[in-house]
Amino acid sequence: MGKKGVTPEIRIDRAYVRGFGFSTAKQQVAALLARGARARTIYIEGRGPETLGALVKAARKDEVIGLAGGFRVLGDNRAQIMSAFRALKVKGAVLFDIETDERSDRDGAEMLDRALRRIRGELTFGSPEEAVERGVLGAKATYKGIWASRMPKREARKIWFDKTITRAEAVTRMGPGWSKATARRAFGKSKRKKGPLRPEK
Repeated sequence: MGKKGVTPEIRIDRAYVRGFGFSTAKQQVAALLARGARARTIYIEGRGPETLGALVKAARKDEVIGLAGGFRVLGDNRAQIMSAFRALKVKGAVLFDIETDERSDRDGAEMLDRALRRIRGELTFGSPEEAVERGVLGAKATYKGIWASRMPKREARKIWFDKTITRAEAVTRMGPGWSKATARRAFGKSKRKKGPLRPEK
């Protein structure tokens, strides 16, 4: 068990990498290598056949799968994350978050909760720091934080009714705290084009 209060070093048998939110594949690989993972056992999504499916197929009972970002690496929503987790659990593998030292065989609920809060933070805010800060807040506190920090209604209204841009562009310019539904409730229908974001010139 090691000295009291000291987490024993865990051997990482395999690892899985997939860029997400504010974490790139390159950053994750560097973190995993620093933690002792071997380069040849790191599966990088998008690099040839190194898919999550390939990892599941190769996984063996009691193997430790390293993740730089916990369950967040497994998908962009609860369904994706749980599907990947269950597939690896069936194989008898244990998922290990190198950032928190949490293991799926004992901290699964906490790992899922952290991943979902991280996703909410990434969708709402424009920087990793804000995502982490807001992600750890409760739903009520998060809502209050969004409301207090979002663009003032007067400025948002001008953007919402600006017919020179599409609705998607309007919502993007209005920033965190403003969605299509929120703007409609506040200002009514914009009667604008529904087009997507246009590439900048």
